[in-house]
Amino acid sequence: MLRRAVVAALFFAATAAQAAVFHVTNLNDSGPGSLRDAVNQSNSSGGSNEIVFDVSGTIVTTSPITTTAQLLIDGGGAVTLAASGASPAALILNGVVVVHVRGLAVSNSGGAGIIARGQSCWVDNCLVGPNSGDGIRFEGSTNSLVTGTTVTNSQNGIAVDAASQTVRIGADRDTKNIVAGNAAAGILMQGHDVHVVSNEIVANGADGILHDTGADGEYSDNWLARNGGNGLTVLGSVTRVDLNTGNCNAGLLVDYGGDGLSPPFDDVPNHPTLLTASRDLQTTTVTGTIDAVPLAAYVVTFHPQLASCPPEDVRFNWHPDSITVQADVNGQASFTAVLPTHDENAITATITATNGSKMSEPSPTIPVTFIPFGSSDVALSTALTVSSDSSGTPLLTFTTTVTNLGPGVARNIVVTFTPPSLPPAQPTDVGGTSANVGTLAAGASAVLRQSFLWPIGTGPIRYAARVTHDLGSDLDPSNDATVIVYPPRRRAAR
Repeated sequence: MLRRAVVAALFFAATAAQAAVFHVTNLNDSGPGSLRDAVNQSNSSGGSNEIVFDVSGTIVTTSPITTTAQLLIDGGGAVTLAASGASPAALILNGVVVVHVRGLAVSNSGGAGIIARGQSCWVDNCLVGPNSGDGIRFEGSTNSLVTGTTVTNSQNGIAVDAASQTVRIGADRDTKNIVAGNAAAGILMQGHDVHVVSNEIVANGADGILHDTGADGEYSDNWLARNGGNGLTVLGSVTRVDLNTGNCNAGLLVDYGGDGLSPPFDDVPNHPTLLTASRDLQTTTVTGTIDAVPLAAYVVTFHPQLASCPPEDVRFNWHPDSITVQADVNGQASFTAVLPTHDENAITATITATNGSKMSEPSPTIPVTFIPFGSSDVALSTALTVSSDSSGTPLLTFTTTVTNLGPGVARNIVVTFTPPSLPPAQPTDVGGTSANVGTLAAGASAVLRQSFLWPIGTGPIRYAARVTHDLGSDLDPSNDATVIVYPPRRRAAR
């Protein structure tokens, strides 16, 4: 909501009442009724103008069309500006003005698609590409924005030079950009106070995002996948790098310094270490460790990976699962996470301090072993402790331990008790004749206690417990039940 408010504040003037509306009535490169003529009239008239199209189709140009006045160009999603050899760009947005280009397709065989040099340039819901140069290039632009736009088949998809400031690429998932299939970086960032938020940046030839030396800004909630380099390479200063995820990049998901996995530095935490990972048809279980700041809490975020990377129309888990882990006095912690499965064959993870703004580099990727549903052995054991209450009445405490011996996750675990007809007492963790344990990862246990008073003169009693899970499936039913008789029967001497 805050980002939308910022967008509205920056570009309110673009939707204010226009001084004039110019109509494009043909698809010619120049002359009356052409797009070039409408832009030239707007440049001459000043004010806040609008250009609308009374035609649809492709406009073929051989030289740039340049704006210098406050202007809204609304292509309505039905017009393509196809430049042939227009250098340096098919469309150049100039001037200290608001220029809003909406619903226009732009391509150029002779340079960039769009160059924004003005203040408050907004490229919205456009299709940019193919281009022999960059798709959208910001040169000395300030307070500018790209939303809802697909940029493809260009050199860099979007490039922001060092003279540009406060450029926003995306605002939220409703206004995300898709930057895909470009020869170099998806986004080359050299500007200042830049904000790259909630975009899909995929299948680019080099890094998904290259945040260059000297740049500063933030990168949050971006989907980074199938890029030829890292998902995000950070060389310059950043204030926030969080909530980014993705898979199938040739390099790391996030690489600070562009030098591969690095030790922790400044406020970037050390990456976690994953130890084991397995999945069945419903859940994926991951174990691992963190080595970070003592007594700090961290969010461990998991990034599933596929052996066969999905095409972009099968978008994969832009809502990564996470758990929170508390480091001990040495800064270390172990964790076991039971997550929804995503049919992954490998997985990696990052950590972010709960009060921090920068995610770590990813852990080394480990394989995920597939274990069929119900492939677990849940064992039951019960021990009896005999003591007395404050009045001297014997007290019987039955401690039942439920252990998942693995190898898979066990779900819907229920322990059913057959207790003696005795008065209940403390300590007791669960009353009645059943306890719903729920889910246990492989190697995990749960302990249940029931206590009873055994008044003097009461005869022998019998206590029984049985465990079921996963609709009755268990690898070894022989350890699913326990029985205790007290006092133990003694065999008669022969």
